[in-house]
Amino acid sequence: MRDLASRPGLRIVTSSRKPLHELPRDSESKTSDFWGPFDTSPVRLQCFDDEDLAHATGQLTNVTFGSGAKTELLNWTGGVPPLIFGFLNKINEGFKGATVDGADINRLATESIRDLNSFLGSLWSDCPESSKDLYFELVEAQSIDLKTC
Repeated sequence: MRDLASRPGLRIVTSSRKPLHELPRDSESKTSDFWGPFDTSPVRLQCFDDEDLAHATGQLTNVTFGSGAKTELLNWTGGVPPLIFGFLNKINEGFKGATVDGADINRLATESIRDLNSFLGSLWSDCPESSKDLYFELVEAQSIDLKTC
C-alpha cells in the first residue's frame, strides 16, 4: 500500500475532524507505514454555501431540484458537507427520474434523522462545553439579542 501511495499518479484522500498530529495516539497506528505520505497543511472543508450546494446537486443528473428543495437541504444540514452528502445519497436513491421539492426534503429529513444519530452524536461530543452551553441558552431563549453579542 505504501508503494501505491508513493506513486505520483495516485492520490489518497483522507478526512478527519482532528488534526493529523492527534491521530496517531492509538497504539496500533503509531507504527503506521502511512505516516509519511500525508501533507502537513490540510485542506479545510468548510460549510457549503449556495454555490457549493449548486455544484453538489448538479452531480445528480437523474434528479431535478424543484421549489424550496435546496433551501430546505441547507436548513436541515446547516451546510455541513457529510450531512449534505448523506441527504444527497438518499435523494438519489429515492427520487431517480423525479423532481424533489422542499416538502420532500422535510419528509426525508424527519424519516432519516435516526440514521444520522450516531454521526450527529459524534459531532456533538466534539463540541467544546462552552459551545454546548451557548446552544442550550439559544434554544431556551428562542432568539438572539444582537445588542448583547
